[in-house]
Amino acid sequence: MHVSFVPASSRSRLTAALMALLLVVLGCGSDTERDEQRGPDRTGVDPRAAGYLVEAQKAFQTGDIGTALAQADSAEQHAGQSGGEGAGEDVGLSGARGDATFLADVTFLRGRIYSELHDTDAAQHAYQRVLSLVPNYRGAYMNLGNNAFRNGQFKRAVGYYEQENEAHDDPRVKVYKGRAYLELGYVDSARLAFEAAIDQGDSIPEAHARLARLFDQNGDTEAALPHARRALEQEPDNADYRYLIGSMLLRTGAVEEAVATFRQVVEQDPNHSEGYYGLGRALADLDQLDEASRFLAVADSLQRIEDGLREYETKTRLYPEDPAAWATYGYALYRAGRDAEAMQAFQTVLHIDPGNVEVRFGVANLFLKHRDVERALEEYNAILQQDDTFVPAWINAGIALARIGQDDAARDAWEAALRHDPNNEAAREYLRGLPSMN
Repeated sequence: MHVSFVPASSRSRLTAALMALLLVVLGCGSDTERDEQRGPDRTGVDPRAAGYLVEAQKAFQTGDIGTALAQADSAEQHAGQSGGEGAGEDVGLSGARGDATFLADVTFLRGRIYSELHDTDAAQHAYQRVLSLVPNYRGAYMNLGNNAFRNGQFKRAVGYYEQENEAHDDPRVKVYKGRAYLELGYVDSARLAFEAAIDQGDSIPEAHARLARLFDQNGDTEAALPHARRALEQEPDNADYRYLIGSMLLRTGAVEEAVATFRQVVEQDPNHSEGYYGLGRALADLDQLDEASRFLAVADSLQRIEDGLREYETKTRLYPEDPAAWATYGYALYRAGRDAEAMQAFQTVLHIDPGNVEVRFGVANLFLKHRDVERALEEYNAILQQDDTFVPAWINAGIALARIGQDDAARDAWEAALRHDPNNEAAREYLRGLPSMN
């Protein structure tokens, strides 16, 4: 990163602190990071290209959309610059061989990124290009199906899923096809698809969960409950599967067991509105009305939040290139405590509008909240390079520096905040908390 905090009177110690941080970051790495960087071992593909693709994947996984696309561009630019036959396998890539496959890997990642940006046309073009490079590339038809599903094109989705299944007999595809059949009202076809996924090795908990819901919605709770239990057995951290069991227990009259199950749901996911609602209903059935009322009120509050999030998320689909729609969604996610999703929404804003200092401030604060001080300082620095009067960035940069023991640099940051806002009590309070320079 380029480090050059302003104004000049504060620049020296703050810059030195940030440069020291940069050296630490570049000089270390975990075993996990090295294990993930197997791309450079590919023969037939320039090692730099493979490294760029690994970095693009990492950036995408952390929600840094702009960096992911830039690294993908660099990967494609450097692809094919060294000769040779064959290729090794990359973690998370297709495992196929040759330059065409590498370009397909890059383009496949772009498709996933465009899907996250809700740019379904660009995603579709990307996956179609993947298939032109490598026919029957694993996952391409499946993601085309998912793309069509999100657009409400359920018959088209089924067609893509069937093409994926013909090329790669994957039980997940059967689950997705069953989901599309349900949207089309083909209940029997959906059931057969879910059952086929289970018969193919019983490795997809979602197949059991969807089959359980299907049976339950058709009034056959006795057939549904074992599938719901099997789904939870395979994925015990899934609060939705646990809730599904609780709702069935409640309907079959096992109220005390339902209460215990719903309590586990809300302990596992404190934002699970349906879990609180189920718990309230079950407690009311046991005449524990005060406690029931309390949980029902929590459920109502959480439901309003979820309704708002759905509304904001819908606007990002309707207006995927509008940074204000993504920013509003990101702030709502942040207030709801869904930090990873908020980060992705904020990074999407910065991909569309790199100069948005308010949203970059939100990104920096999320890094700081999760103790990634180095990246937080990078973002505060970028804000102040663009607008050195942005007082909140000076204050939070000081907090970050104080956390890593850079008290002099923190003092400079808070003093800079006071030069721009002499009445800022937060900056004064932080300065009073620093050890004396004497």
